[in-house]
Amino acid sequence: MVAGPSATREGGRPSRAVLAATAVAVLIAAACSNQPPVVGLTLATDLEAATRSAREHLAAHDTVGALRILTAASERTARSPGRDLIHGHIGALESEATLLGDLAALRASTGDTAGARGAFDRLLFGGGYYQLLDSLEQSPFYGALNASADAPRWRHALRELRRTWRDSAFVSPYRDTLPLEERVVGVALVWAEARYSFVGLGLQGEANWDSVFTATIARVTRPMDTWEYYQEVERMLFTLDDDHSDVMQLPPPLRRHRAGVPLDARRVDGHVIVTRVRSPSLAALGVRVGQEVVAIDGLPAERHVAERVPPQLGVATPQARDANTYGWQLWLGDSGTVLRARLRDADGVEQEVALRRGGWTDATRDPAVEARLLDQGIGYLALNSFGDPRTSALIDSAMATLGELHGLIVDTRRNSGGSQDAGWHLLSQFLTAPYTQVEQYSSAYLGIWRAWGGLAPRVPLPERIVRPDSVVHRSYPLLWLIGPRTASAAEGVAALAEQTGAATTVGETTFGSTGQPILVPLPGGGMARVRVEEERFNDGRVYTHRGITPQIPIPVSLAGLREGRDEVLEGALALMRQKLAGHR
Repeated sequence: MVAGPSATREGGRPSRAVLAATAVAVLIAAACSNQPPVVGLTLATDLEAATRSAREHLAAHDTVGALRILTAASERTARSPGRDLIHGHIGALESEATLLGDLAALRASTGDTAGARGAFDRLLFGGGYYQLLDSLEQSPFYGALNASADAPRWRHALRELRRTWRDSAFVSPYRDTLPLEERVVGVALVWAEARYSFVGLGLQGEANWDSVFTATIARVTRPMDTWEYYQEVERMLFTLDDDHSDVMQLPPPLRRHRAGVPLDARRVDGHVIVTRVRSPSLAALGVRVGQEVVAIDGLPAERHVAERVPPQLGVATPQARDANTYGWQLWLGDSGTVLRARLRDADGVEQEVALRRGGWTDATRDPAVEARLLDQGIGYLALNSFGDPRTSALIDSAMATLGELHGLIVDTRRNSGGSQDAGWHLLSQFLTAPYTQVEQYSSAYLGIWRAWGGLAPRVPLPERIVRPDSVVHRSYPLLWLIGPRTASAAEGVAALAEQTGAATTVGETTFGSTGQPILVPLPGGGMARVRVEEERFNDGRVYTHRGITPQIPIPVSLAGLREGRDEVLEGALALMRQKLAGHR
């Protein structure tokens, strides 16, 4: 048995044995109470009782009874409310912050200076939130609070907190050559954010992050221009082996180095095939869907990618490489430069075309939402982006234009993400019962835990519940098309579509990268990001670095690409017809 607390202090901290015993106690005793604990102390008391009971069973050689108690305790603390009380709850933290701000404002407006001070100081002690300074200075509701004698101290504290955690003091304007100190500081900021926030650290890739940092510092201290510097930061982040941790935005003057051609391609069975020509003037050069990209600037497509596409732009999954690296990255280069592509028709006739990088003024872009009827009573809804804040409204408008339907095919194969809200909005119209998403995690850092010998934990995030739409309910079959360019928030929605049973996923395995990133401003005006959240299926299936396998796979063939066919949509339409025929 573990010694009592009187023998626990080693150098001013609890011993490892007592820490272990305390952790076990916390994970055990929750099963003993059938009532949800109101405060952490209640939970702790219940856990202590469970620990004693389990030990008594073990002392009586009742191993089965002891295991039953331990199992029940572990199940209870794996879900709300026990889990939230143990690990913390950011939703509750946010709600408390709002409440304390309102309380302080109201007390100030009634002349209760001491009460207002107490509430607002408590709010600041908890960290506050980014918009609080704006509210304090600008909102009429906070007027009396902002006029109080304590307001200058609060404003100063909030500016310091914002500067430290959000408004980076290291942001600087673009110059063709950044000063040495700015280059070093930018790399240090990326290192720090990933070291303390990256949810995948220690779980994926082989990089020793501190060694990567040291090596990058050594390189960026050499003479270099800003373009070289940003490529070093890209290489640094690439070692995290995470497609949501990268330089997501170059400074405007540097974007000329990543100009492309409005031409989509795809690699299948070792062949790179043109899948879309997104410019009439490009089509006028004889570039057509179904042509094979035989060579670029005299090199076979695969060798061109290996030698000339920056490796730090690489992606983690093979399906994402086939659809993205060979889809659009192979055209990248300096704006205004010309690449020569040798293209082969299905009949074997070859032609060489000169393709200018950038400057395609007639290039088309996919709208966020597209809708049309495929067949009598079968609608098609393409959700090409979740990045437009109007997407939910656009979905409603598109559904209205489709009219009365017997079945719907939703296409997210070109959707690289944004916010999941619009996808949830549509799926809620097909739900018959609420669904709770529980498998979401974030990185965490607690100084005292490290001081006691603990490692950085990953903590569960609050449950998310999607409920049936209170106004619109649709009861016809729903097919959800996914593919290797379905990424980020679109993958999260695809997982929800499958888990809720609202839809059947059809097509190919998704990109394999999702999760909320934190944005890291860089010297010179660029922006990096580091992933701080992971989502999984409720049954624990991981799709980061893997992708989501469709419930009904429909592979894309080389022959189909050469013929310019959309085999996934064709197969989905045939499947929908079968479903509808079975309902008659």
